[in-house]
Amino acid sequence: IATVSAWENDKSKPDYNILKGFAEEFNVSTDYLLGIKNKEYEKFKELLKEARKMLDDDLTEEEFIKALKVIEIMRKK
Repeated sequence: IATVSAWENDKSKPDYNILKGFAEEFNVSTDYLLGIKNKEYEKFKELLKEARKMLDDDLTEEEFIKALKVIEIMRKK
């Protein structure tokens, strides 16, 4: 517990193996654990929000994903 407290208070940092273990255990990235935001991921989330507004809100999640795939295919052509 003292070790975690030291991390929280910036008195020490966990080593790579510990970060990797936490990331694997909690199924998150090490960037997430370190508080680093991925600009591309944030941009992707914003695009998803915009797409959701443009598409019918009554779509199921599966229908929404299919619609996004169609849009992506059309944008590439």
